[in-house]
Amino acid sequence: MTEKMPQQESHAPLGALGEEVDESLHPLLQAIVDNIKLIVGVIGALILIVGGYAVFDSVQGSRLADSRTELASLIATQDPAQRAKALEEFDAPSGLSTAVQLELAGALAAAGEHERAAAIWGQLSDVDTADLGLVASLGQAAELGKSGKYAEAAAVLAGLRDSIPEGYKALVLHRLAYASEHSGDWETSLSCWEELQTSNQSADNGFITGKIKTAKAKLEKSS
Repeated sequence: MTEKMPQQESHAPLGALGEEVDESLHPLLQAIVDNIKLIVGVIGALILIVGGYAVFDSVQGSRLADSRTELASLIATQDPAQRAKALEEFDAPSGLSTAVQLELAGALAAAGEHERAAAIWGQLSDVDTADLGLVASLGQAAELGKSGKYAEAAAVLAGLRDSIPEGYKALVLHRLAYASEHSGDWETSLSCWEELQTSNQSADNGFITGKIKTAKAKLEKSS
């Protein structure tokens, strides 16, 4: 790839993305996660808007307008499994394909189809748009983690580590630290926590200090 009607689930593609972050993290990290959810919502809206005007004749414009109306109806489907099925069967014109993929990733995640959601996010990460590519990579890593594929999630996040914009640095480091920890890569986990501690990316130094001690103890035990 955010909030409220009674008994109605969120259809935001990154609705589940923040679930991998430890509850004890500093509020600064939560603010970053919330901003990423907003980014995906904005991206989706822009794709729909731009798609509506990126046509070359009235026939294309009419078809796209009809498709946008149909897509809006599909997105309103409350059951995530049914929504995902409808989105997969939807014959989207090129101007809406990315928007459909965003919604499909969110629907699959909400339906518990985490591996399939990760695959969709992986496709979206190749889109030639910096913000969308970043958000998609984060979504892919989150869904891989929920599938128990922590090593693969860590590999995706490691690919972002050196090129991530400063505003997302703490989020990527936290996620990489957790994915590495769960996959048994304590060396990478330790380096992430130490970087967070020294770069002032997180004010929750007590929590980070504890994580550093745990990682060091694991490394000493395995040496």
